[in-house]
Amino acid sequence: MKKETTVAIFFGILLGAVIAVSLIIKNRQAQLQKAKTIVPEIKTAFKITPNAINARLLEIVSPDDGMITAKNTVTIRGKTDPNSLLIIQSPLKDVVVRNDKADFTIDFPLALGENIITIAVYAKEPQLRSQEKQLKIYYLDEL
Repeated sequence: MKKETTVAIFFGILLGAVIAVSLIIKNRQAQLQKAKTIVPEIKTAFKITPNAINARLLEIVSPDDGMITAKNTVTIRGKTDPNSLLIIQSPLKDVVVRNDKADFTIDFPLALGENIITIAVYAKEPQLRSQEKQLKIYYLDEL
């Protein structure tokens, strides 16, 4: 083959490769523009209801966090929304109570040493968020 024929074949292959790559890129861009979204946009308007305004936060009246006691039980007193579900958890015991009134009083057992007690409240209305607090109470037998 002559030198001119080899150069013509080389430039022909090069031009074909450039055209093929540009067509693939344009086709991919066209497919991305036509693609449908899997998750539709959700437009919500948040409304504040009177119950959400009057919602009482979980308030623990007694005992104080970090309290040291010589008794093997503690009385947990607090305030929350009426008709809410109250869950008190520790490694020793779990208590689930439907709170009919705003005030609650529950006797809770303690293990020797550090007791981490988690108190969670779930409101009856689904639009209100649950609330959770944690108490550390130390039961020392030799006080």
